[in-house]
Amino acid sequence: MDPLVPPEVDLRNFTYMPLDVVRLRDSDIAGVEDGEVFRAAVLAWCAAWHQVPAASLPDDDAVLARLTGYGRDLATWRRVREAGALRGFVRCSDGRLYHPVVAEKALEAWDKKGRQAERTRRATEAAAERARVRRESVTDSVTDSKERRGEEREEGKERDSPAPVASGGAGGTRAERADRGTRLPADWSPTEADRAFATNLGVAVEREAASFRDYWHSKPGADGRKTNWSATWRNWVRRSSERKGNGTGSRSQSRNGFIVLAERLAREDADRAAGSPAGDFFDPEGRG
Repeated sequence: MDPLVPPEVDLRNFTYMPLDVVRLRDSDIAGVEDGEVFRAAVLAWCAAWHQVPAASLPDDDAVLARLTGYGRDLATWRRVREAGALRGFVRCSDGRLYHPVVAEKALEAWDKKGRQAERTRRATEAAAERARVRRESVTDSVTDSKERRGEEREEGKERDSPAPVASGGAGGTRAERADRGTRLPADWSPTEADRAFATNLGVAVEREAASFRDYWHSKPGADGRKTNWSATWRNWVRRSSERKGNGTGSRSQSRNGFIVLAERLAREDADRAAGSPAGDFFDPEGRG
């Protein structure tokens, strides 16, 4: 007879063995008079469950005595064996003893184990795929963000960098650069005329010059370029003077607000004509 269980069936990690209560209750072994035989039979089933292949036992009395709890007492083991302790076991072509009912339960457990292993494998692969997609998504997001920041930096460099000065005549890049204006020089200081203009309006020249430099040196991009820094300085000190009430007295405070606005607009027009770019008057930070 061929083995009742394939040789690869290994249930040693299955702690529990299913017990068919009805079949056991109605079986011949349940009716034996010798309780020692019944005990040895149940222990033989349990031992077979964790053998490889499962549901089998070696046909060796010394090993069987040990597996069923008799140790080296072979005489007692042989007595209970002859009395029916191995009832139901059959010898197969591989030389081992198999119990058909235990083999049936072992094959069911082995099938469940295989299906569970397959579910676990698929779940593990699915989890690994989700993790890979998340990593790639994060990597793509970081890469896109870096690329966008790089593009923005390059655009800022192109916007802030001065245009090359051509050696040709009018109408070349020199004229285009002049139209865009220049940034405030790092060592800028008000000229004598600029100082006199501020002094006449009662403005503290050095303090306003420091504020003027800090503001325009920190102004980014095209907004930090002017074509006439003297005109921008005059606008700056005018507004500083007006905010502080210098040079106008109580008379200016009582004048019609529309007249004050008209005068300021007129001054802006004059400064624009002198080369200061339009839009300074409406600078949201209140600076020229």
